[in-house]
Amino acid sequence: MRPEIEEFWTWWATARPSIETAIADGDWGDLPEQITSRVHAINPDLSWEFGPGEVARHCLCVTSGGLRGLRTIAERWLRAAPPADTNWEFHAARRPERDRFSTGIAFEVEGAEVEPASARFSVDVDEDRRLVHVEIFHPIFPHVPAPVRGQITFLVLEWLLGEDGIERWLGAISIAADEPLGALTPDELIEVIDRLGREPEEPTFALLSGMDADGWPLLITVRQPLKRVEYPLFDLHAEVVVCYAEQQDNGLPELGELDRLTRIEDGLLSALGDEAILAAVVSSRGRRTFHLYADAEGPAPALLESWQTVSAVDANVAWSHDPAWDAVGRFL
Repeated sequence: MRPEIEEFWTWWATARPSIETAIADGDWGDLPEQITSRVHAINPDLSWEFGPGEVARHCLCVTSGGLRGLRTIAERWLRAAPPADTNWEFHAARRPERDRFSTGIAFEVEGAEVEPASARFSVDVDEDRRLVHVEIFHPIFPHVPAPVRGQITFLVLEWLLGEDGIERWLGAISIAADEPLGALTPDELIEVIDRLGREPEEPTFALLSGMDADGWPLLITVRQPLKRVEYPLFDLHAEVVVCYAEQQDNGLPELGELDRLTRIEDGLLSALGDEAILAAVVSSRGRRTFHLYADAEGPAPALLESWQTVSAVDANVAWSHDPAWDAVGRFL
């Protein structure tokens, strides 16, 4: 455990009674500054907030604010938290606030009064990637500048889905100048997403092809769906590179080489088990590169090293810290 996270929870145990008193009587003193200092010691880009819990009376949320590279840190903070009880529960991402759509209460953004329930959505469902591409419209949009439309879009989607829900279910997000034909209400958008969530997930690998900057052909297989939010602790990227024994003039493997490469992949994944996920495989220039993600604080590096020793596979392995999964972002 990171020492800053351990120090936070040690401090929390002593500060909790004072925080509960402050919530009751409104006299906060310097407690907000103390909390901010402790959270920023973990990472200065994290933020925090109190609110009502789902089950407990109160909730403390420490959030990355949608910054993908920080989601792992917030999750490590959460995993170190004490068990929830009747008074407190803890979250590492902002939760949906769907009651905002049923109360009829407007909120203000830069002087504009906005009713969340008036938002409308056009959707395009990507079944393979299990994503919903969304175009949002609100009647206030023609009357406010583009930055305000962006703020409204962000707030409406976060209240509907929460931070993790946005990353889990939404693909492209755009803003409509006019209400799209057949636009969905917020409740209808949730129905579309809930249907995706109920369908059994059978991961597959999509085959892509292309050329690199020097004109060499690329063959790429990418896991679908590939959602970083499903693996919040997997912040360590491994490139495992295996050279072909036989290759074509264009740098792709000979057909007779494919069985060997498949056996190598199967052995690698068997050795790692659930401690890593294979995100993508790239074949080019006489090499096959396996892109894996794992928990930096887990056993995957040791398991991979053991696999190399036992299997005697001549592979070059490079590890890097990549909590946002940037190394495979170009394949998505």
